[in-house]
Amino acid sequence: MNDIYNFSAGPACLSEKALTGAKDVLFNYQSSGISLLEMSHRSPQIVNLFEETTINLKNLLNVPDNYHVLWLQGGASLQFSMVPMNLLPDSSSADYIDTGVWSAKAISECEKIGNVNVVVLVEIRIIHLFQKYKNIIDLLIYISLVIIQYMVLNLKHIQK
Repeated sequence: MNDIYNFSAGPACLSEKALTGAKDVLFNYQSSGISLLEMSHRSPQIVNLFEETTINLKNLLNVPDNYHVLWLQGGASLQFSMVPMNLLPDSSSADYIDTGVWSAKAISECEKIGNVNVVVLVEIRIIHLFQKYKNIIDLLIYISLVIIQYMVLNLKHIQK
């Protein structure tokens, strides 16, 4: 059998070891006699799983103890509304860099919850820039310079 690798958005490639481990817990999680998918989210096994996973993630990413990890369900598009719903304080605003289609979706969802401040609006056509700049490094340098120039102009405006 040939292995097929999925590089699409969403699910990712998993190793055989990860797939075998997932298969085992689907039938009998920690010798409990039932599947991980059948357990209550309040069961001791699941609570321990989330606590252990949170600790491992914080250690891996070096997250300070005064920060919390939020486990939120849903895909990327749902996060556009979940982030402001959970993190945007009442009567405040969120700053966004509008770079195109995906950030426009995030801005639209945030506007349903609170105020949005678009701090950088990048109105460029990436395809045309790829034609102009022959490699990705030159393109990234150009985009960085545009953002820096915008920030400097805004700082001058703020200081007046």
